[in-house]
Amino acid sequence: MAYSGRTISFKINLSKLQQTSIDFLLLIVKNFPTNALPTFGPVIFSSIRKLIEQNEFSGIVAIAYQCFGIIGCKVPQLIVNDMALLQETFDAIPLAPEEVSSAITDCLLNWLPGFRALNNVALNGVLEALISSYIVHESPKCRLVALKFVETLVKTPSLEFRWMLCRTCEDPRDEMRREAVRLLDLSVADPTTTPEFKDLVEFIHRKLNLQGAAGGVDFATVEAKKKKGTFADEVFHISALYLYANLQVACLLQPVSLTEADIFPRTSHYPVISRYLVSISEDHVEILHLFLEIILKANEAQPANVLIEIACLILHSGSGNLGHNYHTVVVASLERHLNSISRITVCAKLSELYSLILTDIERKKCLERCMGQFDNRDELQVQVPWLCAYLATQPHTDLTTGEINRIKAQLVNVIETFPAQQHFEAACGSLAELLRRAVFSLREAEKAITFKILAYIDVTWKLVLFDSYFFLIYELDGFFNHMTKK
Repeated sequence: MAYSGRTISFKINLSKLQQTSIDFLLLIVKNFPTNALPTFGPVIFSSIRKLIEQNEFSGIVAIAYQCFGIIGCKVPQLIVNDMALLQETFDAIPLAPEEVSSAITDCLLNWLPGFRALNNVALNGVLEALISSYIVHESPKCRLVALKFVETLVKTPSLEFRWMLCRTCEDPRDEMRREAVRLLDLSVADPTTTPEFKDLVEFIHRKLNLQGAAGGVDFATVEAKKKKGTFADEVFHISALYLYANLQVACLLQPVSLTEADIFPRTSHYPVISRYLVSISEDHVEILHLFLEIILKANEAQPANVLIEIACLILHSGSGNLGHNYHTVVVASLERHLNSISRITVCAKLSELYSLILTDIERKKCLERCMGQFDNRDELQVQVPWLCAYLATQPHTDLTTGEINRIKAQLVNVIETFPAQQHFEAACGSLAELLRRAVFSLREAEKAITFKILAYIDVTWKLVLFDSYFFLIYELDGFFNHMTKK
Protein backbone atom coordinates (compact mmCIF):
# COMPACT_ATOMS: atom_id res chain seq x y z
CA MET A 1 0.00 0.00 0.00
CA ALA A 2 2.79 2.38 0.91
CA TYR A 3 4.53 1.61 -2.36
CA SER A 4 1.30 2.15 -4.33
CA GLY A 5 0.77 5.47 -2.59
CA ARG A 6 4.25 6.66 -3.49
CA THR A 7 3.63 5.61 -7.11
CA ILE A 8 0.39 7.59 -7.28
CA SER A 9 2.08 10.60 -5.68
CA PHE A 10 4.93 10.36 -8.17
CA LYS A 11 2.50 10.24 -11.11
CA ILE A 12 0.62 13.28 -9.82
CA ASN A 13 3.85 15.24 -9.39
CA LEU A 14 5.04 14.14 -12.83
CA SER A 15 1.76 15.25 -14.35
CA LYS A 16 2.04 18.67 -12.70
CA LEU A 17 5.63 19.01 -13.85
CA GLN A 18 4.76 18.06 -17.42
CA GLN A 19 1.76 20.40 -17.38
CA THR A 20 3.94 23.30 -16.26
CA SER A 21 6.53 22.41 -18.88
CA ILE A 22 4.03 22.18 -21.74
CA ASP A 23 2.42 25.48 -20.72
CA PHE A 24 5.85 27.10 -20.81
CA LEU A 25 6.56 25.48 -24.20
CA LEU A 26 3.30 26.89 -25.56
CA LEU A 27 4.38 30.41 -24.53
CA ILE A 28 7.75 29.88 -26.22
CA VAL A 29 6.14 28.63 -29.43
CA LYS A 30 3.70 31.54 -29.55
CA ASN A 31 6.42 34.15 -29.05
CA PHE A 32 9.37 32.51 -30.78
CA PRO A 33 11.35 34.94 -32.99
CA THR A 34 10.40 34.45 -36.61
CA ASN A 35 13.98 34.59 -37.88
CA ALA A 36 14.97 31.74 -35.54
CA LEU A 37 12.16 29.40 -36.55
CA PRO A 38 13.90 27.84 -39.59
CA THR A 39 16.72 26.71 -37.29
CA PHE A 40 14.92 25.69 -34.11
CA GLY A 41 11.46 24.96 -35.54
CA PRO A 42 12.25 21.42 -36.80
CA VAL A 43 13.80 20.46 -33.45
CA ILE A 44 10.82 21.71 -31.46
CA PHE A 45 8.41 20.15 -33.95
CA SER A 46 10.09 16.74 -33.67
CA SER A 47 10.08 16.90 -29.86
CA ILE A 48 6.39 17.80 -29.76
CA ARG A 49 5.56 14.94 -32.12
CA LYS A 50 7.36 12.49 -29.83
CA LEU A 51 5.55 13.93 -26.80
CA ILE A 52 2.17 13.42 -28.48
CA GLU A 53 3.01 9.80 -29.28
CA GLN A 54 4.25 8.93 -25.78
CA ASN A 55 2.29 11.01 -23.26
CA GLU A 56 -0.79 9.60 -21.57
CA PHE A 57 -2.24 12.78 -20.01
CA SER A 58 -4.98 14.21 -22.25
CA GLY A 59 -4.57 17.80 -20.99
CA ILE A 60 -0.88 17.76 -21.88
CA VAL A 61 -1.48 16.13 -25.26
CA ALA A 62 -4.13 18.75 -26.08
CA ILE A 63 -1.67 21.61 -25.45
CA ALA A 64 1.01 19.72 -27.36
CA TYR A 65 -1.31 19.71 -30.38
CA GLN A 66 -1.71 23.49 -29.96
CA CYS A 67 2.08 23.81 -30.18
CA PHE A 68 2.08 21.39 -33.11
CA GLY A 69 -0.43 23.52 -35.00
CA ILE A 70 1.40 26.81 -34.37
CA ILE A 71 4.82 25.48 -35.42
CA GLY A 72 3.34 23.85 -38.53
CA CYS A 73 1.66 27.12 -39.47
CA LYS A 74 4.82 29.20 -38.97
CA VAL A 75 7.13 26.66 -40.68
CA PRO A 76 4.85 25.09 -43.34
CA GLN A 77 7.67 23.15 -45.02
CA LEU A 78 7.61 20.85 -42.00
CA ILE A 79 4.12 19.60 -42.86
CA VAL A 80 3.23 20.14 -46.54
CA ASN A 81 5.64 17.49 -47.79
CA ASP A 82 4.69 14.95 -45.12
CA MET A 83 1.33 13.48 -46.17
CA ALA A 84 1.85 10.56 -43.78
CA LEU A 85 1.86 13.02 -40.88
CA LEU A 86 -1.32 14.62 -42.17
CA GLN A 87 -2.98 11.22 -42.39
CA GLU A 88 -1.84 10.28 -38.87
CA THR A 89 -3.27 13.52 -37.51
CA PHE A 90 -6.63 12.97 -39.19
CA ASP A 91 -6.69 9.37 -37.93
CA ALA A 92 -6.15 10.58 -34.36
CA ILE A 93 -9.36 12.66 -34.28
CA PRO A 94 -11.94 9.88 -33.79
CA LEU A 95 -9.70 7.93 -31.37
CA ALA A 96 -8.91 10.80 -28.99
CA PRO A 97 -10.90 12.09 -25.99
CA GLU A 98 -13.08 15.15 -26.62
CA GLU A 99 -10.52 17.64 -25.26
CA VAL A 100 -7.76 16.23 -27.43
CA SER A 101 -9.87 15.76 -30.57
CA SER A 102 -10.85 19.44 -30.45
CA ALA A 103 -7.17 20.39 -30.16
CA ILE A 104 -6.32 18.14 -33.12
CA THR A 105 -9.03 19.83 -35.16
CA ASP A 106 -7.60 23.27 -34.34
CA CYS A 107 -4.10 22.00 -35.17
CA LEU A 108 -5.18 20.86 -38.63
CA LEU A 109 -6.96 24.14 -39.30
CA ASN A 110 -3.75 25.97 -38.33
CA TRP A 111 -1.94 23.95 -40.98
CA LEU A 112 -4.52 24.77 -43.63
CA PRO A 113 -2.83 27.98 -45.00
CA GLY A 114 0.35 26.02 -45.69
CA PHE A 115 -1.49 23.38 -47.71
CA ARG A 116 -3.53 26.09 -49.43
CA ALA A 117 -0.30 27.58 -50.81
CA LEU A 118 0.83 24.18 -52.08
CA ASN A 119 1.58 24.23 -55.80
CA ASN A 120 2.61 20.67 -56.56
CA VAL A 121 0.45 18.55 -58.84
CA ALA A 122 1.58 15.23 -57.36
CA LEU A 123 1.10 16.34 -53.75
CA ASN A 124 -2.27 17.88 -54.62
CA GLY A 125 -3.34 14.51 -55.98
CA VAL A 126 -2.35 12.75 -52.74
CA LEU A 127 -4.05 15.48 -50.71
CA GLU A 128 -7.26 15.08 -52.71
CA ALA A 129 -7.25 11.33 -52.10
CA LEU A 130 -6.84 11.88 -48.35
CA ILE A 131 -9.62 14.45 -48.24
CA SER A 132 -11.99 12.22 -50.19
CA SER A 133 -11.60 9.44 -47.60
CA TYR A 134 -12.14 11.66 -44.56
CA ILE A 135 -14.98 13.77 -45.94
CA VAL A 136 -17.25 10.72 -45.69
CA HIS A 137 -15.86 9.57 -42.32
CA GLU A 138 -18.19 8.55 -39.50
CA SER A 139 -16.65 11.21 -37.25
CA PRO A 140 -18.38 14.61 -37.71
CA LYS A 141 -15.14 16.39 -36.79
CA CYS A 142 -13.20 14.46 -39.41
CA ARG A 143 -15.79 15.36 -42.04
CA LEU A 144 -15.76 19.06 -41.14
CA VAL A 145 -11.95 19.39 -41.14
CA ALA A 146 -11.72 17.45 -44.40
CA LEU A 147 -14.30 19.80 -45.90
CA LYS A 148 -12.25 22.81 -44.79
CA PHE A 149 -9.22 21.26 -46.51
CA VAL A 150 -11.10 21.14 -49.82
CA GLU A 151 -10.28 24.85 -50.08
CA THR A 152 -6.71 23.79 -50.87
CA LEU A 153 -8.04 22.36 -54.16
CA VAL A 154 -10.37 25.10 -55.41
CA LYS A 155 -7.68 26.61 -57.63
CA THR A 156 -7.18 23.34 -59.46
CA PRO A 157 -9.28 22.04 -62.39
CA SER A 158 -9.96 18.79 -60.51
CA LEU A 159 -13.43 17.33 -61.05
CA GLU A 160 -13.35 15.07 -57.98
CA PHE A 161 -13.35 17.76 -55.31
CA ARG A 162 -16.26 19.52 -57.01
CA TRP A 163 -18.27 16.33 -56.72
CA MET A 164 -17.17 15.96 -53.08
CA LEU A 165 -18.70 19.36 -52.33
CA CYS A 166 -21.95 18.59 -54.14
CA ARG A 167 -22.25 15.30 -52.28
CA THR A 168 -21.60 17.01 -48.93
CA CYS A 169 -24.82 19.00 -49.35
CA GLU A 170 -26.75 15.97 -48.08
CA ASP A 171 -24.91 16.11 -44.74
CA PRO A 172 -27.41 16.55 -41.87
CA ARG A 173 -25.45 19.46 -40.36
CA ASP A 174 -26.16 22.99 -41.59
CA GLU A 175 -22.53 23.96 -40.96
CA MET A 176 -21.33 21.34 -43.42
CA ARG A 177 -23.83 22.31 -46.11
CA ARG A 178 -23.08 26.03 -45.81
CA GLU A 179 -19.33 25.44 -46.06
CA ALA A 180 -19.75 23.15 -49.07
CA VAL A 181 -21.84 25.74 -50.91
CA ARG A 182 -19.34 28.49 -50.03
CA LEU A 183 -16.51 26.44 -51.52
CA LEU A 184 -18.55 25.62 -54.62
CA ASP A 185 -19.11 29.34 -55.05
CA LEU A 186 -15.38 29.96 -54.65
CA SER A 187 -14.52 27.31 -57.24
CA VAL A 188 -16.20 29.26 -60.08
CA ALA A 189 -14.65 32.60 -59.15
CA ASP A 190 -11.62 32.10 -61.41
CA PRO A 191 -12.46 31.13 -65.02
CA THR A 192 -8.89 29.99 -65.64
CA THR A 193 -9.22 27.09 -63.18
CA THR A 194 -12.70 25.86 -64.07
CA PRO A 195 -12.82 22.58 -66.02
CA GLU A 196 -14.39 22.13 -69.45
CA PHE A 197 -18.17 22.33 -69.13
CA LYS A 198 -18.75 19.12 -71.07
CA ASP A 199 -16.24 17.23 -68.91
CA LEU A 200 -17.92 18.43 -65.73
CA VAL A 201 -21.40 17.45 -66.97
CA GLU A 202 -20.24 13.94 -67.87
CA PHE A 203 -18.46 13.52 -64.54
CA ILE A 204 -21.32 14.78 -62.34
CA HIS A 205 -23.86 12.73 -64.30
CA ARG A 206 -21.79 9.58 -63.77
CA LYS A 207 -21.33 10.28 -60.06
CA LEU A 208 -25.06 10.82 -59.59
CA ASN A 209 -25.65 7.30 -60.92
CA LEU A 210 -28.03 8.60 -63.55
CA GLN A 211 -28.56 6.71 -66.77
CA GLY A 212 -28.50 8.73 -69.96
CA ALA A 213 -31.78 10.19 -71.14
CA ALA A 214 -31.03 8.99 -74.65
CA GLY A 215 -29.74 5.59 -73.59
CA GLY A 216 -32.92 3.55 -73.92
CA VAL A 217 -33.37 3.09 -70.19
CA ASP A 218 -36.01 0.58 -69.17
CA PHE A 219 -37.93 2.18 -66.31
CA ALA A 220 -40.20 -0.37 -64.64
CA THR A 221 -42.56 2.24 -63.24
CA VAL A 222 -43.25 5.91 -63.67
CA GLU A 223 -42.48 6.54 -60.02
CA ALA A 224 -38.77 5.86 -59.79
CA LYS A 225 -38.08 3.67 -56.79
CA LYS A 226 -35.45 4.75 -54.33
CA LYS A 227 -32.41 2.53 -54.58
CA LYS A 228 -29.75 1.93 -52.00
CA GLY A 229 -27.05 4.51 -52.56
CA THR A 230 -29.37 7.06 -54.12
CA PHE A 231 -28.39 10.59 -53.16
CA ALA A 232 -30.60 13.04 -51.31
CA ASP A 233 -32.60 15.60 -53.30
CA GLU A 234 -30.24 18.34 -52.09
CA VAL A 235 -27.36 16.73 -53.98
CA PHE A 236 -29.24 16.74 -57.28
CA HIS A 237 -30.39 20.31 -56.68
CA ILE A 238 -26.96 21.76 -55.91
CA SER A 239 -25.36 19.72 -58.71
CA ALA A 240 -27.77 21.23 -61.23
CA LEU A 241 -27.25 24.77 -59.92
CA TYR A 242 -23.48 24.29 -59.89
CA LEU A 243 -23.51 23.12 -63.50
CA TYR A 244 -25.56 26.20 -64.37
CA ALA A 245 -22.93 28.42 -62.70
CA ASN A 246 -20.20 26.65 -64.70
CA LEU A 247 -22.27 27.09 -67.85
CA GLN A 248 -22.29 30.84 -67.21
CA VAL A 249 -18.51 30.80 -66.74
CA ALA A 250 -18.15 28.91 -70.03
CA CYS A 251 -20.22 31.66 -71.67
CA LEU A 252 -17.93 34.33 -70.13
CA LEU A 253 -20.78 35.52 -67.90
CA GLN A 254 -20.86 36.35 -64.20
CA PRO A 255 -22.01 33.15 -62.45
CA VAL A 256 -24.89 33.12 -59.99
CA SER A 257 -24.04 33.06 -56.31
CA LEU A 258 -24.92 29.65 -54.94
CA THR A 259 -24.92 31.02 -51.38
CA GLU A 260 -28.05 33.10 -52.03
CA ALA A 261 -31.27 31.77 -50.52
CA ASP A 262 -33.18 32.42 -53.75
CA ILE A 263 -31.39 32.33 -57.09
CA PHE A 264 -33.24 34.45 -59.60
CA PRO A 265 -32.94 33.85 -63.34
CA ARG A 266 -30.90 36.40 -65.29
CA THR A 267 -32.83 36.58 -68.53
CA SER A 268 -30.26 38.95 -70.04
CA HIS A 269 -27.84 36.00 -70.07
CA TYR A 270 -30.18 33.71 -71.99
CA PRO A 271 -29.30 34.76 -75.58
CA VAL A 272 -25.60 34.12 -74.89
CA ILE A 273 -26.33 30.82 -73.11
CA SER A 274 -28.67 29.73 -75.88
CA ARG A 275 -26.00 30.31 -78.55
CA TYR A 276 -23.50 28.31 -76.48
CA LEU A 277 -25.95 25.41 -76.06
CA VAL A 278 -26.64 25.38 -79.80
CA SER A 279 -22.89 25.26 -80.49
CA ILE A 280 -22.54 22.26 -78.14
CA SER A 281 -25.47 20.49 -79.76
CA GLU A 282 -23.65 20.51 -83.10
CA ASP A 283 -20.80 18.25 -81.90
CA HIS A 284 -21.74 17.06 -78.41
CA VAL A 285 -25.50 16.74 -78.30
CA GLU A 286 -25.16 13.89 -75.77
CA ILE A 287 -23.77 16.41 -73.25
CA LEU A 288 -26.99 18.40 -73.42
CA HIS A 289 -28.98 15.20 -72.89
CA LEU A 290 -27.00 14.49 -69.73
CA PHE A 291 -27.29 18.10 -68.54
CA LEU A 292 -31.04 18.06 -69.16
CA GLU A 293 -31.44 14.83 -67.24
CA ILE A 294 -29.63 16.25 -64.20
CA ILE A 295 -31.81 19.37 -64.24
CA LEU A 296 -35.04 17.41 -64.65
CA LYS A 297 -34.02 15.13 -61.79
CA ALA A 298 -33.27 18.17 -59.60
CA ASN A 299 -36.72 19.57 -60.35
CA GLU A 300 -38.47 16.37 -59.27
CA ALA A 301 -38.36 17.16 -55.56
CA GLN A 302 -38.84 20.94 -55.66
CA PRO A 303 -39.07 22.82 -58.97
CA ALA A 304 -37.03 26.02 -59.13
CA ASN A 305 -37.64 28.74 -61.71
CA VAL A 306 -34.00 29.10 -62.69
CA LEU A 307 -33.63 25.35 -63.37
CA ILE A 308 -36.93 25.16 -65.23
CA GLU A 309 -35.82 27.99 -67.50
CA ILE A 310 -32.47 26.35 -68.19
CA ALA A 311 -34.29 23.13 -69.08
CA CYS A 312 -36.42 25.15 -71.50
CA LEU A 313 -33.28 26.67 -73.06
CA ILE A 314 -31.79 23.21 -73.56
CA LEU A 315 -34.99 21.99 -75.23
CA HIS A 316 -35.13 25.09 -77.44
CA SER A 317 -31.57 24.35 -78.56
CA GLY A 318 -32.81 21.15 -80.18
CA SER A 319 -31.92 18.61 -77.49
CA GLY A 320 -35.34 17.26 -76.67
CA ASN A 321 -35.11 13.74 -78.13
CA LEU A 322 -35.63 11.80 -74.93
CA GLY A 323 -35.94 8.04 -74.92
CA HIS A 324 -39.54 6.80 -74.84
CA ASN A 325 -39.46 5.38 -71.31
CA TYR A 326 -37.57 8.35 -69.89
CA HIS A 327 -39.96 10.71 -71.67
CA THR A 328 -42.87 8.96 -69.92
CA VAL A 329 -41.23 9.41 -66.52
CA VAL A 330 -40.56 13.12 -67.08
CA VAL A 331 -44.07 13.85 -68.37
CA ALA A 332 -45.62 12.08 -65.37
CA SER A 333 -43.40 14.02 -62.96
CA LEU A 334 -44.26 17.38 -64.55
CA GLU A 335 -47.98 16.55 -64.55
CA ARG A 336 -47.79 15.72 -60.86
CA HIS A 337 -46.19 19.07 -60.08
CA LEU A 338 -48.58 21.01 -62.30
CA ASN A 339 -51.53 19.49 -60.45
CA SER A 340 -50.10 20.32 -57.02
CA ILE A 341 -48.28 23.65 -57.35
CA SER A 342 -50.35 26.80 -56.96
CA ARG A 343 -47.56 29.43 -57.11
CA ILE A 344 -48.22 31.40 -60.29
CA THR A 345 -44.59 31.97 -61.27
CA VAL A 346 -43.57 28.33 -60.90
CA CYS A 347 -46.80 27.13 -62.50
CA ALA A 348 -46.16 29.32 -65.55
CA LYS A 349 -42.58 28.07 -66.02
CA LEU A 350 -43.60 24.45 -65.51
CA SER A 351 -46.33 24.84 -68.11
CA GLU A 352 -43.78 26.05 -70.64
CA LEU A 353 -41.42 23.17 -69.85
CA TYR A 354 -44.27 20.67 -70.02
CA SER A 355 -45.37 21.96 -73.42
CA LEU A 356 -41.81 21.66 -74.73
CA ILE A 357 -41.38 18.10 -73.45
CA LEU A 358 -44.57 16.82 -75.09
CA THR A 359 -44.62 15.38 -78.59
CA ASP A 360 -46.76 17.05 -81.27
CA ILE A 361 -49.53 14.48 -80.82
CA GLU A 362 -49.44 14.86 -77.02
CA ARG A 363 -49.63 18.65 -77.34
CA LYS A 364 -52.72 18.46 -79.49
CA LYS A 365 -54.49 16.10 -77.08
CA CYS A 366 -53.47 18.17 -74.05
CA LEU A 367 -54.74 21.38 -75.66
CA GLU A 368 -58.08 19.72 -76.38
CA ARG A 369 -58.38 18.66 -72.73
CA CYS A 370 -57.49 22.14 -71.51
CA MET A 371 -60.02 23.83 -73.78
CA GLY A 372 -62.66 21.44 -72.46
CA GLN A 373 -61.96 22.58 -68.90
CA PHE A 374 -63.08 26.12 -69.69
CA ASP A 375 -66.63 24.76 -69.95
CA ASN A 376 -66.56 23.71 -66.28
CA ARG A 377 -65.38 26.81 -64.42
CA ASP A 378 -65.87 25.26 -60.97
CA GLU A 379 -63.12 22.73 -61.68
CA LEU A 380 -60.84 24.94 -63.77
CA GLN A 381 -57.24 24.36 -62.70
CA VAL A 382 -54.92 27.33 -62.40
CA GLN A 383 -52.36 25.90 -64.85
CA VAL A 384 -54.88 25.55 -67.70
CA PRO A 385 -54.57 29.15 -69.02
CA TRP A 386 -50.78 28.85 -69.05
CA LEU A 387 -50.86 25.50 -70.78
CA CYS A 388 -53.17 26.84 -73.47
CA ALA A 389 -50.88 29.81 -74.16
CA TYR A 390 -47.73 27.70 -74.44
CA LEU A 391 -49.25 24.71 -76.23
CA ALA A 392 -50.83 26.96 -78.85
CA THR A 393 -47.60 28.79 -79.63
CA GLN A 394 -45.04 26.00 -79.94
CA PRO A 395 -43.04 26.20 -83.20
CA HIS A 396 -44.53 23.07 -84.77
CA THR A 397 -48.10 23.61 -83.58
CA ASP A 398 -50.22 24.21 -86.66
CA LEU A 399 -53.18 26.21 -85.32
CA THR A 400 -55.32 28.52 -87.41
CA THR A 401 -55.94 32.14 -86.49
CA GLY A 402 -59.48 31.18 -85.56
CA GLU A 403 -58.29 28.51 -83.12
CA ILE A 404 -55.87 30.92 -81.47
CA ASN A 405 -58.60 33.55 -81.28
CA ARG A 406 -60.83 31.00 -79.55
CA ILE A 407 -58.16 30.44 -76.89
CA LYS A 408 -57.76 34.19 -76.52
CA ALA A 409 -61.50 34.61 -76.08
CA GLN A 410 -61.56 31.97 -73.33
CA LEU A 411 -58.74 33.72 -71.48
CA VAL A 412 -60.48 37.09 -71.78
CA ASN A 413 -63.64 35.48 -70.46
CA VAL A 414 -61.78 34.16 -67.41
CA ILE A 415 -60.39 37.64 -66.74
CA GLU A 416 -63.89 39.12 -66.95
CA THR A 417 -65.77 36.56 -64.88
CA PHE A 418 -63.30 35.04 -62.42
CA PRO A 419 -62.95 36.88 -59.12
CA ALA A 420 -60.42 34.40 -57.72
CA GLN A 421 -56.95 35.93 -57.56
CA GLN A 422 -54.99 32.93 -58.83
CA HIS A 423 -57.17 32.37 -61.89
CA PHE A 424 -57.21 36.11 -62.60
CA GLU A 425 -53.42 36.35 -62.52
CA ALA A 426 -53.00 33.18 -64.56
CA ALA A 427 -55.39 34.41 -67.24
CA CYS A 428 -53.71 37.84 -67.43
CA GLY A 429 -50.22 36.40 -67.65
CA SER A 430 -51.11 33.68 -70.13
CA LEU A 431 -53.03 36.09 -72.38
CA ALA A 432 -50.01 38.40 -72.39
CA GLU A 433 -47.80 35.45 -73.31
CA LEU A 434 -50.20 34.41 -76.05
CA LEU A 435 -50.21 37.93 -77.52
CA ARG A 436 -46.42 38.10 -77.32
CA ARG A 437 -45.75 34.73 -78.92
CA ALA A 438 -48.54 34.38 -81.47
CA VAL A 439 -48.64 36.27 -84.76
CA PHE A 440 -52.25 37.10 -85.50
CA SER A 441 -54.60 40.08 -85.89
CA LEU A 442 -57.46 41.22 -83.70
CA ARG A 443 -60.61 42.51 -85.32
CA GLU A 444 -61.92 45.93 -84.26
CA ALA A 445 -64.75 44.34 -82.29
CA GLU A 446 -62.26 42.14 -80.44
CA LYS A 447 -60.12 45.16 -79.63
CA ALA A 448 -63.15 46.90 -78.18
CA ILE A 449 -64.01 43.88 -76.04
CA THR A 450 -60.44 43.58 -74.81
CA PHE A 451 -60.27 47.25 -73.82
CA LYS A 452 -63.62 46.85 -72.08
CA ILE A 453 -62.15 43.99 -70.06
CA LEU A 454 -59.09 46.06 -69.16
CA ALA A 455 -61.33 48.90 -68.01
CA TYR A 456 -63.22 46.43 -65.84
CA ILE A 457 -59.95 45.13 -64.39
CA ASP A 458 -58.74 48.65 -63.65
CA VAL A 459 -61.89 49.49 -61.69
CA THR A 460 -62.22 46.16 -59.92
CA TRP A 461 -58.59 45.66 -59.00
CA LYS A 462 -57.37 49.25 -58.65
CA LEU A 463 -56.11 48.56 -55.13
CA VAL A 464 -54.40 45.30 -56.05
CA LEU A 465 -51.16 45.23 -58.02
CA PHE A 466 -50.44 42.11 -60.04
CA ASP A 467 -47.33 41.63 -62.13
CA SER A 468 -49.31 39.59 -64.64
CA TYR A 469 -51.85 42.40 -65.01
CA PHE A 470 -49.24 45.04 -65.76
CA PHE A 471 -47.44 42.65 -68.10
CA LEU A 472 -50.73 42.18 -69.93
CA ILE A 473 -51.30 45.96 -70.14
CA TYR A 474 -47.77 46.41 -71.48
CA GLU A 475 -48.14 43.67 -74.09
CA LEU A 476 -51.56 44.85 -75.24
CA ASP A 477 -50.42 48.46 -75.47
CA GLY A 478 -47.43 47.52 -77.60
CA PHE A 479 -49.49 45.12 -79.69
CA PHE A 480 -52.26 47.63 -80.43
CA ASN A 481 -49.80 50.44 -81.18
CA HIS A 482 -48.15 48.12 -83.69
CA MET A 483 -51.52 47.21 -85.21
CA THR A 484 -52.69 50.83 -85.55
CA LYS A 485 -49.54 51.76 -87.45
CA LYS A 486 -50.29 49.16 -90.11
